[in-house]
Order: sequence, then C-alpha cells, then structure tokens
Amino acid sequence: MRLIPPAPADRTTGSERKVFSLLAQCSLGQNAYALSALNLAEHDYKRWGEIDFLIAMPEGLISLEVKGGEVSCANGVWRFEDRLGRRVEKREAPLAQAQSAHSSLVKNYLLHPFGDAFLRQVPSGFAVVFPFTPAQRGRGLLGGPEMPPELVGFAENVVNAKAIEAFLRGVLAYWRKHMRASYKEWTPEEVKRVVQTLRPSVDRLEPLSLIVARVRQEMLELTKDQYRVLDYLETAPRVLCTGGAGTGKTLIAVECLRREEDAILITGTPMLATHLRAGNVPDPSRIWSFEEVLGKQVELTGQFKTLIVDEGQQITNFPDFKVLERVLGKSLSEGRWRWFADSNRQLSSTSKFAPSANDSLEGWAAVRPHLQVNCRNTPQIVQAVEFLTGAAIGETLVKGSGPAVAYSSSDTQQGCANEAGEQIRAWIRDGEVKPGQILCLSTFALERSSIPSIACSAGLKAVEWKPGWESRPEYPTQLGAATIEDFRGVEAPFVVLCDPGDDDSGFVSNLYIAMTRANFALFIACVRRSREALALRRISKPNK
Repeated sequence: MRLIPPAPADRTTGSERKVFSLLAQCSLGQNAYALSALNLAEHDYKRWGEIDFLIAMPEGLISLEVKGGEVSCANGVWRFEDRLGRRVEKREAPLAQAQSAHSSLVKNYLLHPFGDAFLRQVPSGFAVVFPFTPAQRGRGLLGGPEMPPELVGFAENVVNAKAIEAFLRGVLAYWRKHMRASYKEWTPEEVKRVVQTLRPSVDRLEPLSLIVARVRQEMLELTKDQYRVLDYLETAPRVLCTGGAGTGKTLIAVECLRREEDAILITGTPMLATHLRAGNVPDPSRIWSFEEVLGKQVELTGQFKTLIVDEGQQITNFPDFKVLERVLGKSLSEGRWRWFADSNRQLSSTSKFAPSANDSLEGWAAVRPHLQVNCRNTPQIVQAVEFLTGAAIGETLVKGSGPAVAYSSSDTQQGCANEAGEQIRAWIRDGEVKPGQILCLSTFALERSSIPSIACSAGLKAVEWKPGWESRPEYPTQLGAATIEDFRGVEAPFVVLCDPGDDDSGFVSNLYIAMTRANFALFIACVRRSREALALRRISKPNK
C-alpha cells in the first residue's frame, strides 16, 4: 500500500500516527493507496472538513475517522482526546462525522469527474477507529444506526498490520452488502485516477482565517460548560467563584446579570466595565466600575438585591467592602452576592488585596466553586503561560490547534519590533484576517511604547483600542493598541506583547495578563536575555 504523503504531518495526533504506521505495513496490494489528512474545502455543512485517512483500492473506497484517547459517551456527549492529549467533548458521534465527510467527498469531488455509475461499481463508505479504547470498555458505544459494530474499530483492531487489514476488509464487506448495483472492481488505472483527482486536497492548506474562526467558535461552544456552574449557583445566596485567566469568570458574571433583574455588576477595573457596556448586554446601566461606584454611592444605595463583582481580587479589602455594602444595603456576611476573582491574584498597581479580607469573603460564601476549564486560549498558549509564569490557568478543552507561541530573538528593541512586524505581515497575508483582529499590548501608553515601531515595520498604522472595537471604523484596516492593564479581562484572536518590563514580579505579572488575552496566536516581542533569564528561573524554581 502506498501512503500519500509518505510521512505524517506535524500536527498529526498520536492515534493517527499509530494508524499511519500500520497502514504503511498493510499488504492490501500495490494498487492500494492511503491518503492522510485529506482537506475538504467544499463540505456540505462545514466551512472546512477533513478526512483522517482515505483508503482507495480496486475493491472499494473507505473514509476512516480516528479518535484518540479512551473514547466514551454519556448523555449524548462524546469524549476523546485531541492532538495534544487534551480532553475534547463533542455532541456529533464520530461515525456521523465520518459519514458527513465521506458524503461531501463523493458529492463535491468525485461525482462530477467520474459519474454516479462509476462510483457505484465498488463499495464506498466510512468507518471509525478508537486505537486506545479496548473493545470490552467500548461495547456500550455500539449499536443502533449511529454506531453499527462492523464500522467501529477498537484497540484490538490496531495491534498490528494484519489486524487493521482484517478490519478494513470487514468494513468493505459491510458496505458491499449495502450496494444497490452489481459489484465490479476498479482497475489499477481507475484507482490511480481517483487518487490523482484527490491528491491536491492532501496538500491544500486551510486558510488562517478559517482556522481562527473555527477555534473561536469552539471556544464559544465550550463556554456552555460554564453554564453548569450557573445552574448550580442559582439557589446559593453568596458565591465566591475563582479561576485562572480564561476560565469564563466574566462570561458567567454577565450571564448572572442577565438572569437576575435586581442585580448590579461592579468590575474591579474601569476599562472592563466600559468594554462590557459596549457589548451585547440587556441593560448597560447596571454595569459599573468600582471607581464609578465611589462617585455614585448615594444614588446606588439599596436599589439592588444582588451584587455581582468581577475582577474581585482588585478590591478585596475591608474599606472597599464597606463601599459595596452601602450599594447592596446589607453586609456582605448576610447579603446576596456573586464574587468572581482570579485565583492567581494578578493584581494591578492600584489594587489593595488583603489576605484577611479574602479569608472573611471565603467564610461568608455559601459555595466556593473553582473553574478549571480554560475556554479562551489554545493549548499552545496555555502551555506557554504555565511554563513562563508558573500560574495554572486550567485544562483547555479547545479542539482546534493553534500555532506555537512565537518569540523575538533579537537583542535590541528595534530588532524585536522588526520581528513583530514580520509576524503581523504573515498573519494578514491570508487576506481575510483584518489588522483590527491583532492587538498590540504594552506596559506603556501608545506614544511611549514600541507599538509605533512595530506598526511601521508591518506597514500599518496602530490606533488606541477602545471598547466596542470590532464595530469601530478603524477595525478593518488598523492595528489596535492598548496597555496591558487596560486590556485586562478582554481578548483578541491575535496578540503582540511588547515592552513587558524587566523586574521579576512586574515582568511575570505582565506576561500572565497579556499572554492570556490571546485566543489563537501570540507573539512576544522582548529582548532575548529577558526571556532566557525568566526561563532559567522557571527551570531552577518551577513552583515559583
């Protein structure tokens, strides 16, 4: 059997690599081909699809879907592992995914050049393989129209080349029984024509804009998991919810505001309140920053039955508690409130976090859920944040795999700016990626930062980021620029971090806040010696 391409791609999962290796050893004949990672730009209901393996041979055509880890299904939700070993949840059954991809392949790529009569000569269908799920544990997954046992392979079916060969022949036998036309093998020349027709799709690269859109959609879907916390919290009078950056605290805080009519949302940072008011919320007048509350205490007193606080670690101290109690009209030990705080306690320069006040808050809370699922960042960004800062920001369930976090290698600020500009040009080369999707973050205001040099190197203009950014006229053509502090609690598909500082505490804190703002891709423009020094400290003192 010939494999196309002859080696697995870099992004191939461990389970796919195992199947790839076994297919290379199969004795299905010299006229049999296996195309791996077959990209489908024309999919019936997805903007972009993929077939893990397509087996083309004189005896028939099989689309093979491979799922890693130990696969399970409960309440209609399928669980398996992604290419980085992270757990993934999906409502679409694996075999249904294989069926839709195979149907799109036949309809959009083979039907027109070959015709229906030619395609019906041989069995043509789909199957799924769970290489790391033993058959005994996977029996509960089988049965019914969704998962006929003949089309599902388990660990026993991939122990060696003979086992997977027998499985594939069993799949062909299954689909041959369902043929409506008389069976006639394709000739070696006909198989070769089919492969040559499809081969360009193996080398076709998915546009960056579609990858970003898919990953961000997955993040939106995965935040549904946070609503389970909401359902649990509805009956509790006082809730202290903690979690690292990107675990959905702000999302839940806003959803609490939607669900409770007599509630006020107070943010620990001014810019976050402005940003939330510019978003799609039913009543922006119920969102305030703590600084705004200080000037409106008399007007706000006693109007609300529920207090919601986001970025609460910034205002965890007894004097600020007194201000909030006047707004609520009750003491925090007795009133109804929902308090959201970063468990890593990344504080701004103006915050006055008091451990004793936090102890009191924990004592007053009826429940104290901790969010562990990161729903903002790709696995690559999560891994980089945790390594460089030592802060745990949650297990990511994002299925889409983004690019590795990139770093400048220069020893000068201008060199770093040039490398950042080059990265920005690479991002927007796609054509559909808008400059406004790229946010440049610095510890300094725009005019004092490296951002103008970066923008110049990229051949673009950078303007100050404002709440409601995506609806602003600058968004399609210009880079957004903000201080790290002003962008706290907000996110963007692409982030360039520059001027992160040099001192130990400030450098790490700035890295944590800025890096976790990026959904998909991140470039860190800092001189090489600063990054190397931090990496050495993290290696020598991994828990600090």
